[in-house]
Amino acid sequence: MRVMGPAARGSPFTIWSHAGLAQLVEHPPCKRKVFGSIPKAGTTPDLRHAGVVKVQRGFMGFSDVAVTHRFSTAPGFTAQVVTVALALAAATAPARANPPALASVTSATAPTSASGGAFAFRDAADGVSCAFFDGALGLHWPDAAISWADAGGRLRGGRPYDVQTLEARQPPNVLRWNVLPLVHAWASGAADNEGLVVAPLPDKNNKVGGGADFHSREAADVGLRPSLRVQHPSGAVEFLSPQADAHLDCSTAAGLGTREVLHIGPSSLGVLRFDLGRLRKGPALAAVAAELILVRNAAVGVWSDGALGVFRLKGPWSQPMPAPERGLAATYSRDQGIEAHPAVLWADNFSSARLKPGWNVAQLVGARVMPPLAVPDAGNQILALASLQATVPRQENLGLDLRFDLPLGPNRQPVQEAYLRYYLRVGPEWTQAPDSGKFPGLAGTYNKVGWGGRGWNGQLGWSARGAFTKSVPPSHPAHGRLALASYVYHSKITSAYGDMMVWGGGQGAGLIKPNRWVSVEQHVRLNTPGKEDGVLRAWVDGVPVLVRNNLRFRDTLQVGIENAWFDLYMGGQQPAVQDMTINIAQVVVATRYIGPMAP
Repeated sequence: MRVMGPAARGSPFTIWSHAGLAQLVEHPPCKRKVFGSIPKAGTTPDLRHAGVVKVQRGFMGFSDVAVTHRFSTAPGFTAQVVTVALALAAATAPARANPPALASVTSATAPTSASGGAFAFRDAADGVSCAFFDGALGLHWPDAAISWADAGGRLRGGRPYDVQTLEARQPPNVLRWNVLPLVHAWASGAADNEGLVVAPLPDKNNKVGGGADFHSREAADVGLRPSLRVQHPSGAVEFLSPQADAHLDCSTAAGLGTREVLHIGPSSLGVLRFDLGRLRKGPALAAVAAELILVRNAAVGVWSDGALGVFRLKGPWSQPMPAPERGLAATYSRDQGIEAHPAVLWADNFSSARLKPGWNVAQLVGARVMPPLAVPDAGNQILALASLQATVPRQENLGLDLRFDLPLGPNRQPVQEAYLRYYLRVGPEWTQAPDSGKFPGLAGTYNKVGWGGRGWNGQLGWSARGAFTKSVPPSHPAHGRLALASYVYHSKITSAYGDMMVWGGGQGAGLIKPNRWVSVEQHVRLNTPGKEDGVLRAWVDGVPVLVRNNLRFRDTLQVGIENAWFDLYMGGQQPAVQDMTINIAQVVVATRYIGPMAP
């Protein structure tokens, strides 16, 4: 990295943002001047390789700010630590004598921006609801419950940022909540700006009351719509309209964000999202007051006594994930010799121009081994890999049924824990998939249950194949990407079919672009028979995207991990509307975490 500076107080400045290394953050009153650059071999560095990103809170408009980026070794850039010391103009707020402590992000991704990020909740009909964080993606809330953080940072905690009380006899027309601490947390990067939640609170008898109808952002009268009132040190006041709002009525799975009313009550929470980047009279971090304002809708609904509290929304994109691990592949350049590692059960890089002996072939459907295909990887580096190319033909469903049967252990006991990693490239036609379907994963069906509507039976079998969702609509910010998932037959399924678990962690790492090589890894540790302690995890390019540790796959030790199942299937029942091609490369099955290839 090359660094110019330090800058003199009052000079223009531009720095790399902790919210996205590919973006530049510019202080509004100043002209652009670059003080730092990241070597990237002609490409944008991939944030998913960032190990730790530290940015001093309060850097917008304050002095003596240290910005530190530490990178792990990854394709496209080298490991290094660079500190950029900048002396910034005070703007509308005075410099603080005791600047706040560093805000650190100790995961593979950094917080979303003050605007809510690229994958914030949407209030479209296929957007946020009680059942789904994003209905278009089929993305459920973490742990299948609406998620928030309270003022103490506790997940689904009960300490609100502020409270307003409703009294049926004398209902106020306008309710105001103090959300200044929340606005400061968003502006500083200490918390992701995913929105806020307005929820009824229990009384001293633990009875939840507090119900009212409020005008939404769709209200015909602009003056009645929700707003965020922000006051700056100069006395100037700004009102922000929500970018999205909805009420989450748990009596329905439908999205209700297009309605003119926000119904907030014991079975319905309100969610709103504001873009702090739209402030024009001063930075949000310097604000001296901030209020959420809701206006009662007197025409519909009912009032009930009780208190309404404000909390910070937490969606699946920012759910806590384990720190990235160093996999066994890290010591093998391009996986050369990886099959010799004692934890590796199987590896095939397709370099011999044919399938390696040991595959259990059911149906190849025209799949064939191809010479190296050169397309970009996650770091925008061209990667040429020999691969198995498989196609779902037009008007068909099946594209591949290929398995590697895991060897039995001592006393002929089946494998209890396994990792499967492969590199995947999908063609552009996959972003127009007419239905969801199946990709490779791990399974123990024993040709009895766990696929094709045969249901789950803990005495007979299970499966946890990879999966994909149907195409993302053009209005969605993830349009042009393919959403990856797991399709799981386990004890909690409510029909004869599997449970689709969209890979919603890692700030959207599970939404992949076509014509790129991505490393996909899945991990299954089977449960103690009869208990819900089974583990299912997934990574994309080393970024954790799914963690479930409460699954019941089986009820007997005789059911194990039977095979790595390379299944390519469109549907459901709806067939492909055009030929749909994928490439699979660098297959490794092991008993410990594998990770992406080393350069």
